[in-house]
Amino acid sequence: MKGGDLAFFVTYFIPTVNQLKAMADEFKDERQGSLVKAQKYYTLIHQIWELLPIFCHSNSPSLFSAFTTLIDCLDPMINKNLMGLRVIALKSFSATINHCKTTPVVTEQIKKTRNGLVRISLDYITGLSKIYCNSQNNKAAPAQILQLEERAQILRTLQDFASVAKTVKLSSYFLTSFAELTSELESGVKGEIIQQKLDVLIAMMEKVVLKKRENYLSLMTGVKVFIADSSTQKRGYKLLARIIEKYELQSVEELYEIREEITPLMRGQATK
Repeated sequence: MKGGDLAFFVTYFIPTVNQLKAMADEFKDERQGSLVKAQKYYTLIHQIWELLPIFCHSNSPSLFSAFTTLIDCLDPMINKNLMGLRVIALKSFSATINHCKTTPVVTEQIKKTRNGLVRISLDYITGLSKIYCNSQNNKAAPAQILQLEERAQILRTLQDFASVAKTVKLSSYFLTSFAELTSELESGVKGEIIQQKLDVLIAMMEKVVLKKRENYLSLMTGVKVFIADSSTQKRGYKLLARIIEKYELQSVEELYEIREEITPLMRGQATK
């Protein structure tokens, strides 16, 4: 299958999935019911949802309304990993974002869907960041612990949302998050939570645009706290590399100024 109408998926497959789930739940809840039969229905439901990202790669005469309806189904999958479908839901969002950005045929439906994605982008960036970081909390329930595939896909989808977010809002959110994280580390917060928050910042940085030279220089200076800590050093250098890649030199003087900032950070790190 190369593609399909998303409206068809919504009008045909979603009612089918709902019926299958009702039957599966009935089998599971009956005292004399069959758990094996219930599991077969759940497997079939999962297989149907696996088709969704393919449908998100195509234009549709009713793309905007279909995707708006679909969001109500995808949100519980992402937030609660409903039926283990988080990765599929994330892939569906990513597929829709990338299709709206790259399709050679830009219809009114594409424009409306793209605008809708722009409006919700920062909310999803914030929500995905919390899911990614909270799962590493020591108090997290076993069901909240993310598998490697989930972690990777969350960062990819977060990055996709960042690619369509309003530049000013995204950059402001990034700068605020960066300042809060440096403050946390300096106040003594340690462990995986700092590392995971750095992962999120690195993912966002590829799409962040900072127009003020002072912002870049401030970030280069601020990243020192992460490089100085052995538990975050590797990620600190990775973030520094992203910051340097983003900086557009305006003069030779700026080059010397940047050199003065980063040279102390790179001492003893010839391979970085």
